[in-house]
Amino acid sequence: MTYSLPLFLTGLITADSYRSWLDKKSWMLFNRDRKRHRQYDSVGKRTGIVVTTLPRSAYKQKIHQAVLANGPLDPFTGETLAWNLVHEWDPVKAKGDFSYARRFFLLPTVDHVDPYSDALEFEICSWLVNTCKSDLTPPAFVGLCKKIVAHRGASMQGRTPEEVYGDPAKYFLPLFLAGICGQDVYRRWLAKRALQLFTRDRKQNRLCALAASTSMYKQKIHEAVLAAGLLDPFTGDALAWDKIGTWNDARARDRSGYFKKQFDLLPTVDHVDPAAASLMFEICSWLVNDCKAGLSPAEFFALCQKVACKSRA
Repeated sequence: MTYSLPLFLTGLITADSYRSWLDKKSWMLFNRDRKRHRQYDSVGKRTGIVVTTLPRSAYKQKIHQAVLANGPLDPFTGETLAWNLVHEWDPVKAKGDFSYARRFFLLPTVDHVDPYSDALEFEICSWLVNTCKSDLTPPAFVGLCKKIVAHRGASMQGRTPEEVYGDPAKYFLPLFLAGICGQDVYRRWLAKRALQLFTRDRKQNRLCALAASTSMYKQKIHEAVLAAGLLDPFTGDALAWDKIGTWNDARARDRSGYFKKQFDLLPTVDHVDPAAASLMFEICSWLVNDCKAGLSPAEFFALCQKVACKSRA
């Protein structure tokens, strides 16, 4: 099959650049899916217990078809994709520099429409949307964005950040968790999260960690828990506090995603703004945290508004 430069990319990148990008993406996705034991057959169905793995050439063809079907715009937000940036990313410059990464929010990326389906189907969307969409299907992602726009928009109206994120406090079990999890379980969770986040942030040279300590992280996380209460601040869903400390790595390797889905509402600790020098956390569900990625609440809400508005157009 000949992979000609799509007409809408004329003047943005050369035919050679496009074919180089196509080769790189097909190899990357093919190898990643093999490592994750994601296998697809030519008709998108399993035959008994045997699964026929598609060759890398099929990935290349499917990606090219997705580019042609997609056109120049992100299918979720309607924004123009930055095809001129496809060979500009520098991982060295990106390390610890959030402003650099933001330049690439509209970089076109290749996304599985449904990574757990037996059918191989791709969609082209911006890097920002791909990161936030995570492993959700398009309808699930659009539904989440609509829920966030409806709930977050109403809950933030007329409130200051101090009212939203709360004031300092000690490490007692919050009253709203009585009967849901024990004091010891909560304190172990708090200590573990503080150590994990502090260690990760120091490795990534985040400004908020340079003059901080594990105890400071612990205090700020506890403050965020008290401010959060029982509900996810973005969707209004009840957080599954009873599931803290129950994650199982071995069961999570199940390709069907069934085990992981049980933890969509697991409370997680999220930086309000990972690029900020000040340390401030928010408690939200694992699903929202996974989708929010490294965005500030305002940036994530703005993205959800674009997706929600685009879906109604």
